[in-house]
Amino acid sequence: MNPSTLMGAAAVVFGGLGLALVFAPVEVGGALGLGGPAAELALQLAGAGMVGFGLLDWAGRGAIYGGIYGRPIALGNFLFGVLVATSVAREATAPAGWAVAAAFGLLAVGFGWILFGRGSPTTGGS
Repeated sequence: MNPSTLMGAAAVVFGGLGLALVFAPVEVGGALGLGGPAAELALQLAGAGMVGFGLLDWAGRGAIYGGIYGRPIALGNFLFGVLVATSVAREATAPAGWAVAAAFGLLAVGFGWILFGRGSPTTGGS
């Protein structure tokens, strides 16, 4: 997968879900099978983090991620995707929650490929 395409997809997923969680945390949390009214603040904070990652990914979608300069962004996205996917999968009770966990898991696999599978852009990958 092209890193620019992956960054764009991550921006849309992170930003879209993040905005939904910021502005409608109880409704979105209920649809995903996560928490309830008591979890409103936690869902809004998670949404704010997702919006931040989405903006970071959108702004950096044209950069080169095979070298040392893009590695921290790819590593942050990889860890964020893994942690969100496993956390949501552990707690989700609705099919929409499983879909979100799968989307974040796929993004984590993509960022893992950038981090560990491609090699440097000058060597043609591994």
